[in-house]
Amino acid sequence: MNKITYFIEKYPNPYLVIDFDHTITTFSSSTSIGVYKKYLGKTFKNKKEKIDYYYHKTNSKMIVKLLWYYKLKLLKKYYQDCDIKKEFQIRKEFIELFCYIHEKKIPLIIYSSGFDQTIKKVLEDIHIDYKLIANSFHTKIADIVTPFNKSIKIEGYDVIVIGDNENDVSMVKNACLKIGIKKEQMESLFDEI
Repeated sequence: MNKITYFIEKYPNPYLVIDFDHTITTFSSSTSIGVYKKYLGKTFKNKKEKIDYYYHKTNSKMIVKLLWYYKLKLLKKYYQDCDIKKEFQIRKEFIELFCYIHEKKIPLIIYSSGFDQTIKKVLEDIHIDYKLIANSFHTKIADIVTPFNKSIKIEGYDVIVIGDNENDVSMVKNACLKIGIKKEQMESLFDEI
């Protein structure tokens, strides 16, 4: 039994909410939006890097949301289907976890500020039922999910949240348990937060 399933078994009615980028995937994996810089040409890469530059310079949640929206619009303009799966590695702990929650029929939400089509493609060979909350080409600006505005409330369950940073593990206010991944280890080590 891995460490995550050990924590889950403590709760009679578990419900998992998990971040995707650098949580389900390793820290060395690409991100579900950033991966396309390698595949969609120099113009796309340069424009995305300009948006990312401003993203890293602001503290405004409203500006971040607007920049995230522009990132998706840019991706939509240049998008083509690419063989991006090789840029992602799912942590072995999550492969085991997905088998466990599938067998136990534990509900799962993958909640990400990333791009839904990428996430679905990366997870297509893993047979689990999950609800995906992420950005798509059709997401309206008011509904854009950024790393700073993830928030969901789930009633009637023992909610367990897993993420690689404080924003991720804070996305469910009424969580019974928050599990964070230690970045400095560059491997899948989990701690209760």
